[in-house]
Formats: sequence, C-alpha cells, structure tokens
Amino acid sequence: MSDKKGFMFSVVLTVSDNPGYLEQSISSVLDQTLDFKDNVQIIFIDYGGCVESTELIRRVGRVYPDNVVILSKDYLGQPYAENNVYKVPGGEYVTFLEGTDYFSKNTFEQVKNFYDKHSEESNIVSIPVINGNTEDRLNYKFEQTRIINLEEEANNPQLHLKSCFIKKSALHNYKYNRKTLFEEETILINQLLLDLPRIGVIKNVKYYIRQIFDPKLFKNKTIQEKKYIQRIIFIKKLLSTSITKKSIVPDFIKYTITYYIQNILKLPDLSFLDKEGKNQLLGEVQSIISILDDDMIYDNENIDYALKGFFIYLKKGVYSIVGEDDNVVMRSGDYYIDDLKKHRIWLDIVDINDNQLIISGVYTTNFDNDSLRINLIKEDAGNNRETFSCDYFTYPQRDRSNVEYLGIPWKFVYNFEVSLKLKDVIHNKYTFEVTFEENNIQMKYTPRIEFRISSYFSSVSIYAVIGEYILFKDSSSISVIPYSFRKLFNFEVKNIFKIIKSSEKGKVGAAFMHFLYLLLYKLMDNKKIWLLNDRLDMVDDNAKHLFEYALKQDDGINKYLIVDKNSEDYKKLKKNYKNIITYGSFKHKILYLFSEKRISSLLNEKFFNPFYNDEEDKRKLYCNLVTAPRYFIQHGVIYRNLTEHIKRYNHNLRLIVTSAEREKQSFFDLNYRFPEEVVQILGLPRFDNLIRDNKIKKQILFTPTWRLQLDKNESLFLNSDYYHMLNSFLSNGELFELLDEYGYKFIFKPHPQLIKHLDSFEMNEAVVVSTGESYQELIRGSALMISDVSSVISDFAYLKKPIIYYQKNEDHHFEPFFDYVSEGFGDVLKSEDDVICKLRFYLENGCVMEDKYKERVSNFFKYNDKDNCKRVYEWILKH
Repeated sequence: MSDKKGFMFSVVLTVSDNPGYLEQSISSVLDQTLDFKDNVQIIFIDYGGCVESTELIRRVGRVYPDNVVILSKDYLGQPYAENNVYKVPGGEYVTFLEGTDYFSKNTFEQVKNFYDKHSEESNIVSIPVINGNTEDRLNYKFEQTRIINLEEEANNPQLHLKSCFIKKSALHNYKYNRKTLFEEETILINQLLLDLPRIGVIKNVKYYIRQIFDPKLFKNKTIQEKKYIQRIIFIKKLLSTSITKKSIVPDFIKYTITYYIQNILKLPDLSFLDKEGKNQLLGEVQSIISILDDDMIYDNENIDYALKGFFIYLKKGVYSIVGEDDNVVMRSGDYYIDDLKKHRIWLDIVDINDNQLIISGVYTTNFDNDSLRINLIKEDAGNNRETFSCDYFTYPQRDRSNVEYLGIPWKFVYNFEVSLKLKDVIHNKYTFEVTFEENNIQMKYTPRIEFRISSYFSSVSIYAVIGEYILFKDSSSISVIPYSFRKLFNFEVKNIFKIIKSSEKGKVGAAFMHFLYLLLYKLMDNKKIWLLNDRLDMVDDNAKHLFEYALKQDDGINKYLIVDKNSEDYKKLKKNYKNIITYGSFKHKILYLFSEKRISSLLNEKFFNPFYNDEEDKRKLYCNLVTAPRYFIQHGVIYRNLTEHIKRYNHNLRLIVTSAEREKQSFFDLNYRFPEEVVQILGLPRFDNLIRDNKIKKQILFTPTWRLQLDKNESLFLNSDYYHMLNSFLSNGELFELLDEYGYKFIFKPHPQLIKHLDSFEMNEAVVVSTGESYQELIRGSALMISDVSSVISDFAYLKKPIIYYQKNEDHHFEPFFDYVSEGFGDVLKSEDDVICKLRFYLENGCVMEDKYKERVSNFFKYNDKDNCKRVYEWILKH
C-alpha cells in the first residue's frame, strides 16, 4: 500500500470478476488526457472473486507503485460496513468506479478545470451517465456546464455516487462502503448536498455503465421482497436525515424521493407479501407521498405520464368519476386523472377473409371495462344507422392485459372484434361508438380511429385493396367499395400527395415507389407471386423445403425465395434456382408490393420485408400496398408458451402449421386468439427431407438454444448461468475422454445468436464447431443429440434417434406447457455428471433410442409419411 499523498484525484475502483471489462475500466483511468502519474491515485477494492482480476490489478500496481493501493479481502474485514475504506484516499477529490464501467477520456481534465474555477461553490461535481447505450433519464441537467443551486432549481435529483467527483474534505465525517446498496450511495450523496445544496454539472464528459444482472433474481420472490422493503427503508432514512440536519425536508430531497418512489409504484402486484405485508407497504408508500407537494407530481416531467394519475390517487386517497360537459372524467381533487373523450380506438386488423369483413382493435383507459361497451355503427347512403355489438375478449400478452400498480387495478385494456358478412358492408360507412354507464352516469361518443401497421393502414396510408374490394378511411370511419382500377388510381394519387406532404423519413423514395406501383399495376395485377423465406443468413428451414417442392408444381404461380446476398447459402441456391431474390434489392421491393402470398418459417418481419430493417422502419409508408396474407409455416415444433412471441394483433396470420395434436391444442388452451381454422396440423415441410442414414457417423451433436434475455449486451451473457453452463460442458475433460474412448466426434452447432460469442468460450480442442453445415446434414449424420429445449430436438426425435435433454437451469425465456420428463423423447438431466453417465450408456449400447421414447415419438407426431410439403402447399393454394 502506497501512502503517497498530494494527488488531484483518488479513484476507488471495485474489482470485477470480468478481467476483460476490468482492464477497460482501468485503462479509462490510465489513459486520461490528464497525466495519470502526477494526478491520479487508484484504490482497488478486491474482494477476491476472480484470480485473473487480482493478478491484473497487481500488475498495474507493479507498474505504478506510487499511484496504486490494493485493499484485499483480508484488509477489508467483516462485516464490510465496518471497514476503513473511507480513510484511504489521498487525493483532493474522490470518485468511484465499478470494475465493469469506464470514463470518457477527457473526464478528469474537465473536472479539474471545473473545480479550478468553482472550488468554493460545491462539494460535488456530477457527469452524465450512459447506461448501456441509453442516456440516463436524469441527464437533462447536463445541458450546460454550470453550478446548480438546488434551493432554486430543486428538481435535479442526483442518485448515482459513481458519476460524482467529491471533495475529500467533504467526506471527512462520512463512512462509505464499496460493497453497498445503490440506495446507500444515494443517501451519502444527498447527505453531502444537505450540507451544501449546490452541485456542479459538466456537459461534455461521460460515465459509461454496463448493466450486469442475473435474470433469476427477478423470479425470486424473497429477493423482490427484500429489495422493495429496502427501498422504503432508504426513503425513510433520507427523510430522517433531512429533518435531523435541516429540521425540514428540503424541496430537492422531496423531488429525489418523488423520482425514486416511482419504481415502487410500478410494482404490478404484491404477491411476494402476505396480506399484512401488503397493507404495511401500501401504508408506508402513502405516508411518504403525503409529504410531497402537489405540483411536484402534477408538473414533474421526471414522472412517467401513465403513472401520474395513480401517484395523485395515492396522495389524495380517493378519486371520483363524474359527468362533466358531455364527457365523463375521473379526477382526484382538482387533478384530472382521465377523461373518456380523449381516447382513440386503435385498430389492429382490418381484413376481408371468407366473405367476412373482420375488424379487431383495442381501447385503453383508466375506466373499468365493466362500464364500457364498444359498438360498430353502419351508416348507409340514406343515413340509416344500424348498430353491431363488438365482442370483448382478453389476450394473454402482458401488453394487452389490464395493468395493476401495487395490486390496484389502474389501466384497463378493452380488446374487441366484430365480423360482418361482406354482402352487407358495400357502400356503407362504419364508425365506432363508445358507451359508458356507471353510477347513473351515461354517455356515448364517436372516437377517432388510429391504425396500427398490422391493419394495412397508417397515418399516411389512406386506402388498401383487399381482394375485389377497396377499403378506405378517414379520422373516424372506414368504408368499403368494389374494386375498380379507376378508383384505385384516384386513391393512389391522393395517397402519393399525402406522403409527399408528410414529415416521414424516406418519403421521397416512398412516393417514387408508389408512383411506380401505379404504373406497373396493370402489368403485375394478374401475376401470381409467392414469396418464401427462412432466416436471411441460414437458409435450410421449412420455407426452403416448401419452395423446392412448390417449384415442381405446374400451377402458374411464380415462387421466389428471399435470401441475403451475404449468406453462405446464397451462391449455392442462386446456382441451383433462378427464383432466388436478393433481400432488399429493387426486384425484391417490387415483388413484395405485388405478392399474392407471403410464406415464412419465422415471424420476424425483418427477414422478409424490404422496407423494414435494423436501421429504419418504413412500413407505414408502404403497408397499404402489401395486403397479401401471411402464412407461418413454423421454425420448429412448439413445446412452450409462445404467446409473448406469436401475437395475433401483430401478426394477422392466415395459417400456423403444427405437427401434433398436443401442439395445436396449446394455441387454444393458452388463448392465442387465432381462429380455429388458422391452426392446422400439416407437419413441418423440412421433415420430408429427414432420412435415417443407414451409415450414421460416430458423432454427437450438441445444439443448445438461445436465451432472449441475454440479447441486451455481452456482459449480461458472460455473467449468466447459461454461459457458465456451456463453457463448463464444452471444456469437460471427462466428457472428451469418454468420446475418445469410443471414437466419437463432438459437434457443437451454436444457435445463430450464439455465434458472435464463440470467442468467449474455453473449449476442449476436440470440439468441432459447425457454423456452415446445415442442421439437416448434421441431424441425419449424427448418432445422438444433446440439447436443452431447442426446436431441432423434434427433427432428431422424428428419426427415433436418442436424445439427452441437458436442462441445468430453468432460465429459458418461455414457459413449457409440455412436460419434458413425462412426455419428452429422452432423459431430462440437470448435471454434467448425469449427462456423461447417460452418454456412456448410449455409447455402450450402440446409440439406440429406448423403446419407451420411440413409442412417445410415434404417439406425438400425427404424420410420418413424407407428405408434409404436399399438405402445406395444397392448404396455402386453396386458402
């Protein structure tokens, strides 16, 4: 430990268990534009969790012995709250850095320059925070570099300790502990601000946070309970500290509490507490809110708009619903929580199918659905009106369900649908009528209509041609007329002018494409065009196999397969088939606009829509031109609840292919809300190409699936149980000794989302990583498969070859409806040792699936006749 003093800055750096990120954190301090050796001290807080990290900081200490202090676990002692870390810094200003985070390069120089000018005015200088790739919500206070007087500008909460540079002299009377809760950091910051309520803010520097968390924490009710109880304790402590120091609670502390308590109010329910605990938490929250001034809620832009009404309700303790000026309003005191007439209807589906006009949408308010009714009103040319009642129903998805805060119902989502016989709808105008009735208050009104992309309409798309009809809309109505080219021409000209007058990005290109559409319409109108697609980068799924089958059929239909030019499959497919379309090409765009049917093995629209990708979304400019029905021929057999993925209001599908009665029934048991005729047992087209090879290779295929919750960033992946499970298995010496003993290869086929992380693994040299071979080739040639819940398990089981389910962690993003233990096609195992033991059993017995699993396979799949492509093709052809 160096005892050298006289530094400008002391950086208290908590050593992380990720050496790669720790190295970047350290480098962000060493490589500052302000000279490190003369100005900066690093105090490493090392709890001894990672040998590589400990060795890294020791190397830094050897290079900079005068600048580095290492506080080991032994020095820190137990409990951590009683350590003496606060005595160590030798710098004039102290800052705190997590070993996964880092500073922008000019940070320290800018802070020094600021303190040189404002040393006597503030004890704290704060810098903007970038959380992942997102600006922190409180970064608005950094619009200019200055001193903020919190007695005059109270609504500038400071929560992060880590983004602050604090005078060492101001810290003299406070203990701080680097293994502490975020809330304790916030208390320390605000204790300092109570001493001197002025904070310096610097505009042009950054503190970058990498979020690292364990998804399992969010499923643990005990942890949830402790977290929210702790937050209440923190707020009460902050209030107590304020009163002790100032005899009052200053406004800037109230604003800090107002901002912070939102996280508690957003709790959807309190199921992790018993009845007494719920009442206690709710009482504590209301007690805290009662001290806040009304305008701190009314006019506070830091509070989520959707939450303000609930905030006010908790403060006032009551709300009322009253009729007022031909309207119905909900208010608490003089604050208007909601008024009925401000709400619009949003339409998800406007479609014609099976001689029916189908309209489906949503209406969201703070008024209980029991008090509402939505009707469709038909008005004919003679102004005669007829009312049709819309069916109310619920969706299982979170974003279409009623919302509760703290277990109190607050936002109500009214999903509705109505179907009318097509012969009755021509030349009529349709509007919606919302009826409210509660406590002797009655009201009816005609709401405005808005359209989601899935409806074929948008703010710049005024009409759509569906079959032999033209549908068009204004702000409150929909109309249907028979198709004619003259009428289409007139509507399209109006639509082009509307696009040109809009402020939409890409409007010039869109206007040109609409004009071209109009010129080509007569030429292309009679062409039957089917577009098919798998993943853009990996083309060997159901769409490719159906495409190959459909090409052989003499039906006068032009079939095209969409492929990314950068895909490894592109050249091979282009060589073998003339109807391969380059994704995003001009030809793709034209064919997409005139397609008759869109057939995909995936729901992600970015794989087939040339007007929608990661860089831009231009769908609202083109959605009315693309009314071809969508056919979802599946990415695999479904064993899990995919309601959060397959949403009818986002995907108005004409067909969903299934392979088993159990799979089909799940769509109705789990209330996906698709019409029964949409879900068909036809079998996956790719199964037709699965042939059991009589000369199966001596190879084991390992195919773990991906975890959606790890998409956010690499640090989340590297700190997950999923990564550690894979890394351990791929480097298990006993596993590879066993395979070597029996002469088997080990093929690791990573999920496409896993490929970018391959360099992170410490694999045994015997692992063969396959990124180029198709799944079908590997499945046909392999003797045994090890996987967790991957959809390709079905393909392997279809061939009645042995499967081992390795499901160490319950961390998959979708809950199963299928019991892998009692219904699965192999043993479900939780540990590496058990997997190796079961693998030895199979290797000793020639890799033959047990009879009980063969029987389950036979009972599960409806078809094993190589006619899946035929059934799917014929169904699409007829519908």
